[in-house]
Amino acid sequence: MSDDLFYKAKFAVAAAVDARMAGHPMPVMTSGGSGNQGAVGILTTYLVGRHQGIETGCIEESIAVTHALNSYIKCFIGELSVVCGCSMAAGIAAAAAIVYQQCGIDMDKISFAMDNVIGDLSGLICDGAKPGCAMKTVSAVDTAIRSGFMAIAGYGLSEDDGIIGKTPENSIKNLGRIAIEGMFKVDPTVIHILQDKSASYGRA
Repeated sequence: MSDDLFYKAKFAVAAAVDARMAGHPMPVMTSGGSGNQGAVGILTTYLVGRHQGIETGCIEESIAVTHALNSYIKCFIGELSVVCGCSMAAGIAAAAAIVYQQCGIDMDKISFAMDNVIGDLSGLICDGAKPGCAMKTVSAVDTAIRSGFMAIAGYGLSEDDGIIGKTPENSIKNLGRIAIEGMFKVDPTVIHILQDKSASYGRA
């Protein structure tokens, strides 16, 4: 793989999440109550800012934007959600923060960035905290950076596309409906699968 920004950011975030899930005694800053979401939101935003030569103060502001948006999104998808919070909440927040770093409060481009992530990753389920979360964070980081850069260049999904709404707030509400109304059977199904796995291991 090329040693570019995408690779470095995905590698750093995946390594941090993998170490955390393995129980390594290392400090992590949470976002929205989640260490993994903190790794996605903070590291992605920080590493993109450093790579793009953004001044430290602006990077710090953009990380604050990440925290605020991550918490806002979780109000709709739930604190413990059927969808992957690292991808849906932290990924959306990081994409918006990347735009903020380079464009300031440009709501058209920030909206594009958020909608791009929602259009790409909506429906990615959470099946518990585990080493495999590192794999999902790689997807989240890749989509967040790509969505942010697309938005900066003026490209984004429109309300004609799937669950995307007229505003990012509408898109987030629609995502919340998917998570709470549309996927309400996913959690019990995942639990049954895990229980069946445990029972079969016990028989072996």
